[in-house]
Amino acid sequence: MRVFGLDGIPSRFSGPFVAESPVDAAYNFQMELRRKLAALGFYETQTIKLIASESADGAIAQVKDALPLRPLQDGDLIRVSLPLSEDHSVLRPAHTPGLIAAAVRNSNQGVSGLRFFELGRVFRNTGGGKGRDIETDTLGILVSGDRTARSWADPRPEQASFEDLLAVMAVLAPGHRFTLTPARPREQAALGADVQLDGKACGYFARLSLARCRELGLGQPVYVAELDLRKMQEILTAPVKAAELPQFPGSSRDAAMELPLSTPNADIVKAVESAREKLLVSYSCFDVFTDPSGEKLPADRKSIAYTFLYRDPAKTLTAAEVDAAHQRVLKALTDKVKGLSFR
Repeated sequence: MRVFGLDGIPSRFSGPFVAESPVDAAYNFQMELRRKLAALGFYETQTIKLIASESADGAIAQVKDALPLRPLQDGDLIRVSLPLSEDHSVLRPAHTPGLIAAAVRNSNQGVSGLRFFELGRVFRNTGGGKGRDIETDTLGILVSGDRTARSWADPRPEQASFEDLLAVMAVLAPGHRFTLTPARPREQAALGADVQLDGKACGYFARLSLARCRELGLGQPVYVAELDLRKMQEILTAPVKAAELPQFPGSSRDAAMELPLSTPNADIVKAVESAREKLLVSYSCFDVFTDPSGEKLPADRKSIAYTFLYRDPAKTLTAAEVDAAHQRVLKALTDKVKGLSFR
């Protein structure tokens, strides 16, 4: 090299091609979720994997706030044999303890709109410790407080509701469908639902109990979701099968329903699905009306308007055929939803 000179030696590129590994695919998928959530105004938390068994300080992540994918049984918790402190004595079974602790700290600092998420690994035994320990990568999301930022134009914005968190989940899975199936609320949860993505079990959705919110000093409802990242990746990155465009036009019908205020939307969805109407292509809610004063509508009732789309893939439907199919759907609603009447 001294005699001939480094510049006189021809160079060549010898780096080999390496195909994308499963680790690369998982990393890219999770980074895309992070970008979407950040674009929606969420902040990513990075909490330690060890939490407290119990604590009087709500700003410390603890087991009682865990709302994992599946209910915990006795022996499911993995405890540290020689913990450095009482605040780090259990491997977290879910992201909710860390998210709730972050919400408490931010609320104590005067933050009115709480939007947090965390991706990472959670730990638990299986079958109450009878099976092998399992580690799962999950996504935890928390929504609470003001729906929009406070300003002179809107000093008291509306409070976030479960629809806001469900809408965030829908943004994460474009072209796919998240559904909630009511489930027995777990400890510290006032409302609970199992989450399905395209009909496959994918996580857990809950509203923290009001009693626990008061203990933590949170003056507004807190909604959380825990989603299985592996199942989400399998569904959202699967090859897309494009359906043929319909050759015949569809026809829509609207229905305005009056029903008890406490009736969940899931009851309406169940009733429509139970009709098993072959001509029904899609349906969606486009209006909800309540009147706390009771002047236009009793305070204990609400009005909901749905639109239903009917289509036959083999022919153009007549008005009589659409009306008959629509009546079958309305009858299923009347039979299945208690206290429902049409306006």
